[in-house]
Amino acid sequence: MSIVRREHRRMNIAPGRPGAASPRVLIFIVAYNAQTMIEDVLCRIPAALTERYAVEVLIIDDTSADATFERSAAAGRSAALPFPVTVLFNPRNLGYGGNQKLGYHYAMANGFDCVVLLHGDGQYAPEVMGDLLEPLGRRRGRRCFRLAHDDPGCSATRRYAALQVCR
Repeated sequence: MSIVRREHRRMNIAPGRPGAASPRVLIFIVAYNAQTMIEDVLCRIPAALTERYAVEVLIIDDTSADATFERSAAAGRSAALPFPVTVLFNPRNLGYGGNQKLGYHYAMANGFDCVVLLHGDGQYAPEVMGDLLEPLGRRRGRRCFRLAHDDPGCSATRRYAALQVCR
């Protein structure tokens, strides 16, 4: 992993259910030249998720030519966000797939139960994460990777695949 800049804010998050550990959910945002949308994407993540899950956000800027890293870091430091945010910057562009591999490696290395992939440009709808994560409570202890897509023209097959929990 080759990261040259890192911005991180950690918070103490009480589990949503007293006496039980909440599933750890990483909201992973891949970002490339997303300076105009990244703050909006972060603000659209439902705060209510923190009542049921231990939520953290990871943003990986894939060598953007704009101020994506700086805006992500500033938004992550905001007291208005109810979850910790880590922002990483790749010194060379890894491409979409390489950026995803790096984020999933981070999630596995840090013991997350689930990863939700979002795009920094707002292409995927953060608002539907509650519905996507709901089955996680029934499948505790398993890792799952999910994709939320808010495209009404999306095929039934893709919509079904986006809602499945990988075993």
